Amino acid sequence: MAHYYDNANFVIVKSNNLLGALDKNNALIVPQEFSNIMPLDANGKHYLFLTTNKEYFIADSLGKNILPKNFVYTKQEPTVDFVKDNTILGSFDGSNFGIYNFIDKTEIVPFEFEEAGFVKNEYYRVKKNGVYGLYGSKEHKMLLPFEQGATYVNTVFNTNDKLFIVFEKEIGGKGKTNIYEDGKLLFEERYAVKSIDYGFDFPFITGRIDDDTHFVYDCNARRMIMYGLPYIQNFNEIYYLDEQKEHIVIPAIIDPEKVNGRKIPYIMLANTKGEIVAGFQAQQKFRRVDLSGSSKPIFLCAHNNNVGESFTDIRFNSQEIIASVPTNTSDVNNVKIVDNRIVLLLEAGRPFEIKAKGTVSGGKILIDADGNIDYSTP
Repeated sequence: MAHYYDNANFVIVKSNNLLGALDKNNALIVPQEFSNIMPLDANGKHYLFLTTNKEYFIADSLGKNILPKNFVYTKQEPTVDFVKDNTILGSFDGSNFGIYNFIDKTEIVPFEFEEAGFVKNEYYRVKKNGVYGLYGSKEHKMLLPFEQGATYVNTVFNTNDKLFIVFEKEIGGKGKTNIYEDGKLLFEERYAVKSIDYGFDFPFITGRIDDDTHFVYDCNARRMIMYGLPYIQNFNEIYYLDEQKEHIVIPAIIDPEKVNGRKIPYIMLANTKGEIVAGFQAQQKFRRVDLSGSSKPIFLCAHNNNVGESFTDIRFNSQEIIASVPTNTSDVNNVKIVDNRIVLLLEAGRPFEIKAKGTVSGGKILIDADGNIDYSTP
């Protein structure tokens, strides 16, 4: 009897290619009859996951089977991936699968599905008649019904007591991705969503459509904000500009062939209605200014060019009132507000255009609550 391997609680031994287990006192607790033995911990206790050539079960630290009967497998070789926390995936007859809590001795998912698997927390992927759905163990019911015709359930995310289920479905011979929430699909079929990006920041979801352009979707508003965005390789993150949650900052990596080989974030600002306030610029930064008496916000949009020079565009809501003002810094937080006016100090020697003023260089720009511009020379 040779030691196969040790862990902190058991010694696995091997003889004639079969495994058994000793406790730490070298007492035999599992005879050498098993094709595989894997120690695991659950609920602060130590267990063994044991398999033969047809069955598997869980034993306690004394080697006693704690399941009502052994699970049967006919296809996939069992591994510890079949166990998550206090639950185990399996089938008692090799055909009907479910999830069992081996601590509470309860069925988490009924043993009535062609397949069952873990998705996230108390949510489980199940399959019946060749179609996938999602089962909720707390609700004790299907949360994504089979009638949706899912070819796979990818993941779930929930926030503000809302559950969003990401799944795939074949439409017109093509695989499509959609999200199911409270009995409704988020994406209309006409959007032809091919895939979504993972790691998104709720409530915003990004992804690709059939022509490989990108979209941005707002789960809170249930609205497609941006659609058909070209040349994007991926989005870094998407977030609200400020606590007012009226505008969204959208950074993305653009196809380098379209931006002179620059592999840096290009950033856009849009409102939650999908209207673009400031288009993509390299490493763009934004600041919203609400001057007293103004009906609309003013946006300072600072960015750098290829040689590192700083510029600031000024927008009265989404309307551009002055473009590419050469500034000393791209840090829009350094722009001052004096006497209810925005003050921009200009860098000398870098001429630019001001309407009704022509070409100017240096000096100071003042912008009032109505978006009017006053320029003074150095």
